[in-house]
Amino acid sequence: MESQLADTYDFVAQASSATWVSSGGGSEVNLTFGGEDDDPNGVAKLKGNFILENGADAGKTLVVHPRHTDDGEVAGTFSEYTVQEGNRFKAKLGFLEDCGSGRVIYQLWVKQGDSLSMLQEWEKSCTGQLLNVDVDLSSLKGKKVQFVLVVLADGSPADDLAIWGSARIVR
Repeated sequence: MESQLADTYDFVAQASSATWVSSGGGSEVNLTFGGEDDDPNGVAKLKGNFILENGADAGKTLVVHPRHTDDGEVAGTFSEYTVQEGNRFKAKLGFLEDCGSGRVIYQLWVKQGDSLSMLQEWEKSCTGQLLNVDVDLSSLKGKKVQFVLVVLADGSPADDLAIWGSARIVR
C-alpha cells in the first residue's frame, strides 16, 4: 500500500508573511504583498479563479511578476523551516493564460544563517503546459533553513506573470 504524501509546509499559505523584494535596473525595492498585476516594481500576490496557460482553472495560487526591467527579478524569503527526512519540494510552474512572449527563470534557493545557495533552477516559456518540479531535500535533513522563491525575467519582462502553483514541501 502506497503512503500518501503529506504537506509539511505550504508556500501558498505562507506567502503573505514572506519577505518580498524586487530588483533590477541597479536597485532593489521591498514589495507590499498583494499589489496590482501591472505594478512596474513587480508583484507577489495570491490570486484565485483564473485560467492558467494550459487552460485549467486555478484555485488560490501564488502569482509573481519580476520588476519591469530586462534584468528584473522578484524574490520571496519564507519563514524558517526544519527539513525532515523524506522532505521534497514540489510545485507546478507556469503562467496565466494569454502569456504570449512570457519567459522566466524560476529558482529555488536555501538560506542558512548568512549563507545562500541555489538548489535548482528551471527555464520556462509560455508553451501551454505547466512544468511539474520535484526536488529532493534530503541533503538538508535536520537543518533549519529559509527557502527563497525567485523568478527572473529572461530577457523582456513582458507577459511574465508567473505562478508557483501548489508550491509545498511534502513528506
